[in-house]
This record gives sequence, C-alpha cells and structure tokens, in this order.
Amino acid sequence: MVDQKAVKDALRQHQIELPSWAFGNSGTRFKVFGQPGVPRDPYEKADDAAQVHKYTGVAPIMAVHIPWDKTDDYAALSAHAHDNGIKIGAVNANVFQDDDYKLGSICNPDPSVRRKALAHLLECVDIMDATGSRDLKLWFADGTNYRGRTTSRPPGPARRGPRRRLRAPRRRPADAA
Repeated sequence: MVDQKAVKDALRQHQIELPSWAFGNSGTRFKVFGQPGVPRDPYEKADDAAQVHKYTGVAPIMAVHIPWDKTDDYAALSAHAHDNGIKIGAVNANVFQDDDYKLGSICNPDPSVRRKALAHLLECVDIMDATGSRDLKLWFADGTNYRGRTTSRPPGPARRGPRRRLRAPRRRPADAA
C-alpha cells in the first residue's frame, strides 16, 4: 500500500526550475511567433516566473540564458527575483547561436573562436557569482553533422598518405585446379 502522507510530503518538497526563455516568444525552427505581453527583459521574465510560483507553489527558481537575458546588473536582477519570491537558478551559457560557432565553440578549429567561447563561459561564471547561482549549464553544438563540412580531406589515416584499397588476390584459372 502506498503511504499517501509520504507522497504528499515529498511533493511539497518538490521544486521546479523554470527556464526564462519559456516566457519569451516561441515558435518553430522556421519562425518565431510574436505575442502581445511577452516580457521585454529578464526583469519582466522574473515577474512572470514569480506569478507561476505564486499560483503553483512549486516553481521558486528561474534559470537564465546568456546572452538572451543579458543585463547591466545581475546582482540587481537577483535582488528583483528575490523581492518577488523566487531566485535565479542555473546560468545557461550559449555557445551555439553566434555565426562564429558554425564549426563549434570550444572545439572550433579557429583559436580566436575558441577564445571567444571561453570568455563567454567565464562571463557566465561571473554571472553565477553575482546572482548566487551554483549551476552552470553548458549548451554545446560542437562538431558538424557530415564529413567534409570543415575540411575536404578524408578522415583518419588517409590524411598521412594516399588512400589505398586492399583487394583480395585474383585467382587465375590455372590456380583453380
């Protein structure tokens, strides 16, 4: 038999972290559909997240996504969230959206792009410090989907020399007997 009191107690302890981007315009990979009343900045997203928590009681945390939630003062954003009954949760680092990241971020073949990605990740750590967040979420889209997107050279050992095919020796009719 299920202990209903224990289940209810466990549910009372359950907390959901809402992603800030859930309060923005949404759509598909083909189009984003604008809607009236959509938050214009991370402060308004925090206001919306606080409303969800007010009505549900289980969502006291809002994750932010950088650069979508950039602001000049992250400590002030954290204080605003706190004043509304929630706190800033994970800081999500975006190293996939910028055109420079077409071939990856941390694993990009271009050292300047790797430095840019690293600088962004360190910026997110600073944001964690300013907001009191303890979690950094890393969103990587490094690499390519198909061979040849970054180089026309074949992969692996073939780079070291000409590609050779191994063939089984042909049997001559005289050898068949």
